[in-house]
Amino acid sequence: MSHPNTHPSSHPSSHQSSHPSSHPNTHPNTHPSSHPNTPLKLTFNSPRAWLFRLVQSVAVWVADVEATQATHPTHCTEATEATETEKRLRAQVTGLEQQLRGTEARVRYSEIARETEKKRHEEEVCRLDAELANVSRGIKGSLYAKDQVAVECRQWRRKFEDLEDQQQQEQQQQGLNLVREMKGRSRWAPAKKYGVGKRERGQQKKAFTAIAQVAIVNAAWESKLVKFESEARDYVARTDDQLRSLHGAATALSDQNACLQQQVNANHGITHELAQQQVKDAVASTMLFADHKHEEAVKELKQAHSEELMAVKAGHEKESMKATSTVKAEADTARTQQREAAERAAKEESRLKKELGAQEAQLGELQAANAKTVGELQAANAHMLGQLQAKEEELNEAIEEIRSQREARNELWERYTRLRFDFDDLEKERNDLVHSVQGLDEAVDDMARDGERLIQRVEILEGENRVLHENLTELVRTSVLTGIDLQQSRRRADNLQQQVATLETADLTAAVSGMGVGAE
Repeated sequence: MSHPNTHPSSHPSSHQSSHPSSHPNTHPNTHPSSHPNTPLKLTFNSPRAWLFRLVQSVAVWVADVEATQATHPTHCTEATEATETEKRLRAQVTGLEQQLRGTEARVRYSEIARETEKKRHEEEVCRLDAELANVSRGIKGSLYAKDQVAVECRQWRRKFEDLEDQQQQEQQQQGLNLVREMKGRSRWAPAKKYGVGKRERGQQKKAFTAIAQVAIVNAAWESKLVKFESEARDYVARTDDQLRSLHGAATALSDQNACLQQQVNANHGITHELAQQQVKDAVASTMLFADHKHEEAVKELKQAHSEELMAVKAGHEKESMKATSTVKAEADTARTQQREAAERAAKEESRLKKELGAQEAQLGELQAANAKTVGELQAANAHMLGQLQAKEEELNEAIEEIRSQREARNELWERYTRLRFDFDDLEKERNDLVHSVQGLDEAVDDMARDGERLIQRVEILEGENRVLHENLTELVRTSVLTGIDLQQSRRRADNLQQQVATLETADLTAAVSGMGVGAE
């Protein structure tokens, strides 16, 4: 750090030559004498670092100036001038500190706004991706519909060509040219009640040949196909325009995201050599401006002192010329006055020495305070740099966390897709099981109905057996009561018993066979 020239009386003409390293030709004076309080307006990549460096440089420069003034004491006017310069520099340092706080607040606001803008850009990209997917699906659907229409038109054209060939063959075979002279009706001729349409009553029916009908239908289908193709072409053109606009918007958003990513990944630490060189230029220009103002003040003081000396000298000469005529009479009075003046001068000299000692002590205190201020500024600078590095580390950690979250989200999406496919398979299996259960329920219902029918059949057979048993009992009673033809009755009874046994056996066999069939 260079020292400005604070002693113009002892070094009047060696200001530029005594400091060659601090005032190169590449550092112009950016502070003219007409603007003494103009603040420094320089553009840097990192305003925090620039303000820290500038405050530190100004504080060191103030300390150097005070040290130079302490080692080279001057007149009391120069001490007063140094005090004013120190006050002005302190005011500049206070202003720079306020600018630093304002710059820090703006940096925080800009970081918050940048994060908000980044989120908005991500949402806009997602929305445009969704719109692009919808447009692509619409294009695919329109192309598929166009293909389907083309296929349908080809099929109908092929059918009508086949019909036309068949009609021509029939006309060549039978020698008939009109459709109304043909036996029956063709496939494409509509069936009408009573042979005529509602609008054709009382009018002669207009006949068309099969070739004309095929040509009319073919022309209609051609016009319909052309209309479909034009609509599909217009839709494809519109979707292409939308795709171009969406691609342009997506490209712009990707560029903005890249710029934001570069700004996020940018290093907000100490600036590069260009910023340091600009800070040195600013400090040098400030020193040049202070030296210029100091030289102007010294010149004004010299001019004022020289005018006062010339006036005092002229008055002294006049007084001496007047006193030469009367000095002899007032010699004793003059000697007494001279002695008193010498005493007053000695007293004034002692008073000035005391004031100079007090000013030197005050200057030492100011130097100590400035050194303390420089230490505090350096500590604050180191603390702020540490905070900036910590914020950069936090930002990098946040970026890594975002990447890991994206990877986890992709993994979860893949897992969700697999689970969705598994769920669809399970849903299909469940539907199959439901259908099979419904079939089993129907089979159970059928078996229950068969069982009910068997129970009803068994009840009917039991009733018939009861009736037969009653008949048998009555026959036995009649055989016992009458006693006539006992043998015949016994034979008849045996026959009846055999018939009953046969019927029971047949009924049981039928019932068992029916139950087996129902169980199967």
